[in-house]
Amino acid sequence: MLVLSAVALAAGVLGFIHDNRRNSRGALLKRLREHSDSSQSDDEDTLFRRLLAKDSERNGTWRETIEVMIEHSGIHWSLSKLLLVSIAIGIASAGVFYITTNSLIASTIAGVVGLTLPIIIIRSRYVSRQRRLLNQIPETFELIVRSVKAGQSVHASIQMIANENRPPISTEFKRCSEQQNLGLPQDEAFRDLAHRNGVMELQIFAVAMLVQRQTGGSLVEILTNLSKLVRSRLRMQARLRALTGEARMQATVLTLLPVVSLASIHFLKPDYVAVLFDRPQLIAGMAIANLVAAFWIRKLTQIDY
Repeated sequence: MLVLSAVALAAGVLGFIHDNRRNSRGALLKRLREHSDSSQSDDEDTLFRRLLAKDSERNGTWRETIEVMIEHSGIHWSLSKLLLVSIAIGIASAGVFYITTNSLIASTIAGVVGLTLPIIIIRSRYVSRQRRLLNQIPETFELIVRSVKAGQSVHASIQMIANENRPPISTEFKRCSEQQNLGLPQDEAFRDLAHRNGVMELQIFAVAMLVQRQTGGSLVEILTNLSKLVRSRLRMQARLRALTGEARMQATVLTLLPVVSLASIHFLKPDYVAVLFDRPQLIAGMAIANLVAAFWIRKLTQIDY
C-alpha cells in the first residue's frame, strides 16, 4: 500500500508539472493563432498556420512526450521496453533493500527510485543532446552562409553539414537531406526538421527558410542575422545559469539533505528513528513537503527568455 501511495504521489507531481507546461504552451499557441487569424485572410493557408497546427498535434499526451525523449536520447528502446525495464529495476531494488535492511520504508524508497531511474537517465540524455544541438546551430548557420556565398545551393549546403559536422546536428541535417533525395519537398523537410527536435532556434530557421522561398530576399543576410540571434540567446542563457547557480546549488543541497540524513541515521542508529518509521504519515508528509519545495525552487530559478 505504501509503495502504491509513493508511486501515485510521484505520478501526481509529474502530471501537475506536465499540465502546467502544457497550459502555458497552449496559451502561447492560442495567442499566435489569434494573431495569425487577424493578420491573414481565411483563404490563405499560410506556413505559420501549418506549423502551429502540427505543433499542437505533436505536444499532446504523455506517451508522445516520452517517445520523443526516447527517440532523441540515443537509447533505441520502445516505450513498452522502457516501462518493463523500469518496473523490473523498481521491483529488484525494493527486493534487495527489503532483504538487506528488513525495512519496508527503505525498500519502498528504493523501489520508487529504481522505478524512475531509467526515465531520469533518458531525460538527462535528451536534455544533454538538445543542449549540444543548440550549441552547434550558430556554426551551422555560418557554414550555410559561406557555402551559399561560394555558389552552392541550399540542398548542397545541407548535405555538406550532414557529412562534415558532428552529431547531433549532422544526424538531423542528414535526415533532412535524405528526405529531399527521396522526393519530399524542401518545405516539408524543413517543417519536419523543426518539429522533430522541438528546438526553438531550428523552428526559427525553418520559418525563415520557408519565408525566403516564398517571398524572396537575401538568404545570406537572413542566416547571418539568425546566427547572431542564436549566439545572443546562448550568451543570455549562460549568463542566467551563472546568476542562478548559487540558488540551484542550494536547491540541490536542501532537497538531498533530509533524505541523506534520514538514511544515514537509519543505518548508523536505527533505534533513533524507529519511532518515526512507526508513523508513515509523517514520512509521507515530509516527502510531499520536500518535493513541493524542490519544484518551487526549480521554478524560481528557471527564467523564460
